[in-house]
Amino acid sequence: WVKGSDAETIAEAEADIKRWRTDGKPNLLYVHIMNCHTAWRPSAEAQKALGVAFAVPDAGLDWMDWFKLPKEARPARAVEYRQQYEAAVRDADTSMGRVLDALSASGEAANTVVLLHADHGEALGDHNFVGHNRSVFEEVARVPLMVKVPGAAPVRVNGRVGRLIDIPPTVLDIVG
Repeated sequence: WVKGSDAETIAEAEADIKRWRTDGKPNLLYVHIMNCHTAWRPSAEAQKALGVAFAVPDAGLDWMDWFKLPKEARPARAVEYRQQYEAAVRDADTSMGRVLDALSASGEAANTVVLLHADHGEALGDHNFVGHNRSVFEEVARVPLMVKVPGAAPVRVNGRVGRLIDIPPTVLDIVG
């Protein structure tokens, strides 16, 4: 689901999961949220929980002004970017928690493969760079990938290089 806001997207995902038990068909739910994309507009709850020290403009905080800033102003702005990004990640975590709660409440969690990943990271002033589209520094290229397969033992894999292009064939292998 891609809707006008993450709240709408999550509400549609929750509603879709509620229909799963009654349709008798295999189900696939794809949820794409934008919390972590600029312009960042994290919730007041996330900002408070993380102790964000400044107010976010109504239009959100965007990194497009980075190159207009004098170099001496960039370290302070990088702190603001990092705080807002971390608050946005917290909101994304809360949103995905709602989807997982709906899945659990549906009774289908034990029959469902859950895969969570990010399409890119974000440079937040590191290497005097912001954004994600002109860099392959680790903070941009390293992304989370979490997979839960019913009946499979938990395994933590660190330090391995994977590719997002490998996700579809992996999912197809899992579901047969």
